[in-house]
Parts: sequence; C-alpha cells; structure tokens
Amino acid sequence: MLKRTTVYLEDTEVETLKRISFIQNVSMAELIRRGVQELCKTFSKEQKDALATLAEIKADAKVSSKTAMNAALKTQKEVRRERKTGRR
Repeated sequence: MLKRTTVYLEDTEVETLKRISFIQNVSMAELIRRGVQELCKTFSKEQKDALATLAEIKADAKVSSKTAMNAALKTQKEVRRERKTGRR
C-alpha cells in the first residue's frame, strides 16, 4: 500500500526530476520511489535488523514514533562509541 508524503526539493532537483520523468516516461513520484528503494538496498543486514527491532519495540511498547526513534538513535550512538573504543 502506498502512503502519501511530502518531500521538499531544491528547484534544480525538481527540474532534473521533470526531465528524467519525461525521458523515461514515468512520474516523478515513481522516480522518487525508485530512489528510496535503491537506498534501502544499500542497508546492511545489521541496519535492517535494527529497523525490524525498532518496529517490534514500537509495536510492543505502544510508544510514539518519535520516542522509538530517539531511543534507537541513542542506542546507535552507544554502539558506535563502543566500536571505536574496541578498535583502539
């Protein structure tokens, strides 16, 4: 199911999207969806697992998206800090 969202782009980005859209005969929305899909493909297994865990935590705890995201970002920072100190 597709969800409606708003994306803010620079004028130059919009013009580029319009041109690509015309050349490829697809909507600008489709080009943006494809870009997001490509970005998601670049996620590591660890990142995908973290997103899945975050979704589970949010569903189980019935917390807001903002609260869940803040907790995830805090945890991510802690893990990165531990990795840096462990490498030295």
